[in-house]
Amino acid sequence: MKRGRVLKLAIPILASGFTGQIVGLSSRIAIGYEAIEIGLSATMVLVLTATFSFLPIFLTLQIGRFTDRNGAGPVVMAGACSLFLGAALPLILAPSLGIFLLAMSLLGIGQTFQIAALQAEISLIGRGRQRDSMIGGFMVYQSLGQVLAPLLLTAASFFLVPKPHVVLLPAAVIIGLLQLVLAVQISRHARQPTTQAAPVPIGEIVSTSGIVWLAVSGSLCVATQEMTYMFLPIVATERSIDPAFVGIMLGAFSIMQLLARAVYARVSGAMGRERLMTRSLLVSAAIFCSFAIPMGANLMAVLLAFAGLSLGFAVTCSVSLTMQLAPVRAKGTTLSLRLAVNRTGQFAMPLVSALATPWFGVGGVFLTCGVVIGICAPFLPAGLRNRR
Repeated sequence: MKRGRVLKLAIPILASGFTGQIVGLSSRIAIGYEAIEIGLSATMVLVLTATFSFLPIFLTLQIGRFTDRNGAGPVVMAGACSLFLGAALPLILAPSLGIFLLAMSLLGIGQTFQIAALQAEISLIGRGRQRDSMIGGFMVYQSLGQVLAPLLLTAASFFLVPKPHVVLLPAAVIIGLLQLVLAVQISRHARQPTTQAAPVPIGEIVSTSGIVWLAVSGSLCVATQEMTYMFLPIVATERSIDPAFVGIMLGAFSIMQLLARAVYARVSGAMGRERLMTRSLLVSAAIFCSFAIPMGANLMAVLLAFAGLSLGFAVTCSVSLTMQLAPVRAKGTTLSLRLAVNRTGQFAMPLVSALATPWFGVGGVFLTCGVVIGICAPFLPAGLRNRR
């Protein structure tokens, strides 16, 4: 890739992945705390978490088809606008369940549009190692955004802000403005894909060996990751863990995901991507099942850090293998199909987890996550077992 092309497109893509995660995650953490303050139950917080993923389930496949035909530029712009509005609404309007539901819907749509479009654009940049480098870099910058968002909560606590979470929404709105600027830059320089006579049938995509398993297992990991950010404050409140320490725990969780993505190429090369993914799923399952047991804050923080490492490997394996296995003429559609499954998992997992809370308490949410990931792990398709 020429240096001019990097400056005009690749750098804004990486920056957009970084800022988009800050806007989306900061807003969701703030909404979680605001929901507690106005008296919403743990079950309603789970419903809010599910709302983030509900509408994208029905939009993601169409996003992929649109991107394959028209390029990523318009979708990136729409995603940035939706993220900005999702962050702004809870800040300028009185807190209520209705406002939170609308904001979470906008945040979910915006982040889905953004990720689908940026990944599709990356698939058109260069080949081989150059594209792999962009994929890895994009996910690392997303992780950096996930690290910074909860640390804003900790910083506010250290500065003795009476309600630390109140700083998250203004920060999200300000960074959302930068997200809009980046979207304009990407839209101006996004590539137009090769014109196709007809779209690749969905049946051809899903019949590719391993695609469905990668989408399902990856979606369970993403859903668990998202539920950790939204639901850990509830668990921490019940177990009397200070919000400042919650920010540190979530920051460590995100940092370890970043580390996994940074060393992914070396580790997967030594172990094999399929084996790495299976082992990461099993480790993640064991850790999240253990969170159903009451434990000290320090032990929970250490285990959460290791969970971030294992989930980071698993999700990166899922994206990498999906890009490799996807039909050449339908990269955008295949990646969007994967995102649709992700959003379905993010919608269903909180609702299923809500059924566990009457018997296992709020820790039962994490127990459910661990169980479903553990069940999925052994079903690695035979066609993938001998690949490296």
